[in-house]
Amino acid sequence: MIAMNTSAFPPLQIGILSTARIADEFCEGNRGNPRIRIAAVGSRSTATARSFASKHGIARAHGSYEALLADPQIDAVYIPLPNHLHAPWAMAAAKAGKHVLCEKPLAMSLPDTQAMFDAAQSAQVMLLEGYPYWYQVHLRRVLDWVQGGSIGAVRSMQAHFSFPMINRADDIRARSETGGGATADLGCYLVSFAQLVMGKQPRAVHAVPVWSCADVATRVDMNMAITMEYEDGAAVQLLCGMNQSYRRAARICGEAGVIETSFPNHTANHSSVQKHKDDIHPTLWRGAMLTEAAQATPGDTANGFYLEAQKFADIVQTRDTQAIEQAKQVSLAVATVLDAVRQSASSGRRVELKAID
Repeated sequence: MIAMNTSAFPPLQIGILSTARIADEFCEGNRGNPRIRIAAVGSRSTATARSFASKHGIARAHGSYEALLADPQIDAVYIPLPNHLHAPWAMAAAKAGKHVLCEKPLAMSLPDTQAMFDAAQSAQVMLLEGYPYWYQVHLRRVLDWVQGGSIGAVRSMQAHFSFPMINRADDIRARSETGGGATADLGCYLVSFAQLVMGKQPRAVHAVPVWSCADVATRVDMNMAITMEYEDGAAVQLLCGMNQSYRRAARICGEAGVIETSFPNHTANHSSVQKHKDDIHPTLWRGAMLTEAAQATPGDTANGFYLEAQKFADIVQTRDTQAIEQAKQVSLAVATVLDAVRQSASSGRRVELKAID
């Protein structure tokens, strides 16, 4: 396939739907990005929108989300809203003819995730779930090792993602009504990474939660341990938590070697990376007794939001339906597993994926 010269395209005009904290990080990460221009922001109040626009040098500020979607100069929107609002506003954006880059997880259920893709297809716009780590060179190296047979057939994988929630009362991730919880905030990363490494769906899932409180109506999972079983006997164990120290790491064990990585979102210009530089480069050990080691050569460092936005612009402007279809299949697979995790956590039982409603 002949590579297209994406530099020939003008910057993609993006509007931000919300002034959430992560929207600040997205703007900061994309300073100087030649492939996009953050041209407008929408908030629930004009004052908030104007303040955010002034802070980040954004030309237009809209006092409602509807006004942003009606902006004729906007090609696409970035959605950093709370989890429970992703689906309705992504579908509204698609209906308005805007391409959509939406924060993870796309939705709170598989049916809602499918509905979002159906809306995008109907409107002939692109929908992409926002996982910055997908575009880091570190992930490409790990997947090259796995898919190239460097460790033989994968037999097991363990992955951990956690952070300490400091002010639970004020943190949206601790609220059930907004789709909070460790699985939604962190577990989706782990499940998506497992999907990329394993290349297939598990046959069954067993999840063990630690709830924030006893009230079923208001509780969220502060910690979730997830075991996934595969038809070929492989097993994946995932642990996510909002009640423990920062940890982001994975170990992939094959018949002929082991890979360790932290699969980072950002390899530059981000505070958590600056504190953990020693653990971001993937390492491969070969042989049944791990006698031969090789560390990935450090690549160019980058902010993950910068890489993510560039890829999104490339997909939109080159109409790369193959890339969006590949990402769609991963997103649907992740949503399927997350539904099984929620069902297993609530019931206390192992859930076969074919039994998911």
